Amino acid sequence: MRLRPYAAVRGVTRLRTVSKGKRARRPSGHPAKVAVRREREAARRSGAPVGSDGVARRIVREVSALTGALDAELWASQLLGVFWDQRYTLPLAEAASPDYTLILGEPLIEAVARLGGVGARTALSVIERVDDGELGLRAAELAASCGADGGEEMPSWVSNVGEAEITGAAVMYEDVFDDASTVFLEAVHPGGETHAVGVLIDNNLGGMAKDLLLADSIDRVAEVMRKHPRRDGELRLERIEPGVAAGRIHAAVELTDMTLGPAVAEDYARLRSMALLRADEAPNYKPVPERAEVPHDERDRLRDEFLSSPEGEQFAPDSDEAYAASLAIDFCAD
Repeated sequence: MRLRPYAAVRGVTRLRTVSKGKRARRPSGHPAKVAVRREREAARRSGAPVGSDGVARRIVREVSALTGALDAELWASQLLGVFWDQRYTLPLAEAASPDYTLILGEPLIEAVARLGGVGARTALSVIERVDDGELGLRAAELAASCGADGGEEMPSWVSNVGEAEITGAAVMYEDVFDDASTVFLEAVHPGGETHAVGVLIDNNLGGMAKDLLLADSIDRVAEVMRKHPRRDGELRLERIEPGVAAGRIHAAVELTDMTLGPAVAEDYARLRSMALLRADEAPNYKPVPERAEVPHDERDRLRDEFLSSPEGEQFAPDSDEAYAASLAIDFCAD
């Protein structure tokens, strides 16, 4: 399965509502709260990290080499993934805030804006279209005030960033162990470039997103499954409604976001914003319903079933082993 390349940018949300493919941006918040944040950020920028201008120049060079909307979305997703990785360098309250991208990224995009020209304006416009929070809003402000040398226009593909049409969805899973599933959303840009984003949802960790991948299409995924069947269990790929897939992706990513130090794969941060971008474009969005907490008498029944099974009959009801089984049941039932 071919994976798309994306540029390297190194060193440097909550659930969304959507309507007809347009991303809904999170409001800026109470004016007094925004003013306090701006004052705090001004103080922070006075000690801006050394080398931000150099990183800004690199960003402009990378954007100048992009060839289309999909490449641009992947580039911006990787940049936002760097901020996601670095959020715990902040005080915990800021790390847990949806504004962490602004806190980490505003000095950098302001350095990009100071460079000026069509390259800087293109970079800021792409960030605006991929990030639906405060950083995207700030990038839009800076792009509007960033002039282009000699009246040069931005590439025509910029208007297609964040404007893909969702063409299908599917879920891949296996029946025996059911440890995880991979939810796919397939999309096509106005230029005809098709791709599919897959989100691995770990059922053993409460349904959190753990890995991400990018494929050419859902049909291509099915073809690879046929050619390379698993030996430890049969994988199934079933088509589902895009709105259902989007709801599952949002719920899984949200759970990962609220987990301290989640055990995610190497590509997760780099493709996280890309997956959310596609999920935000899905029609007929269906959020995952709240999961009811399992009552305590039902948990006790499960423990007793274990203790009466061949695997658990050797353990006494008041033993440490029975208590460990109860802890495992509580972990999965909350």
